[in-house]
Amino acid sequence: MPPRIYYNVVYKNGTTTRVAEFIKEENGEFIFRYFPESKIEFPGFPLNKNEYRSAVLWEPIIFRIPNTLRNQYSDRSPEEILEITQGKLVTDHFEFVKQP
Repeated sequence: MPPRIYYNVVYKNGTTTRVAEFIKEENGEFIFRYFPESKIEFPGFPLNKNEYRSAVLWEPIIFRIPNTLRNQYSDRSPEEILEITQGKLVTDHFEFVKQP
């Protein structure tokens, strides 16, 4: 089984605010879970629901992974690319910070 992968999703705009945790379990299931104190909504995951689970990676997160057309990371999984790029976009202030 592949190892569990864990990220904090943070919002950086002058200060850093923890928003949610993004997890890939050993069984391959993805979990996006807001922290109880979260007041900032991550695109595609309404705050009215605390936790999202899926067997496939969600489109709002895939959107943050560079495409394979440039072959920059052709030998890496989407989760590894998130670690390298931190899922940063020029259009918002969210980042994925890998946790031990």
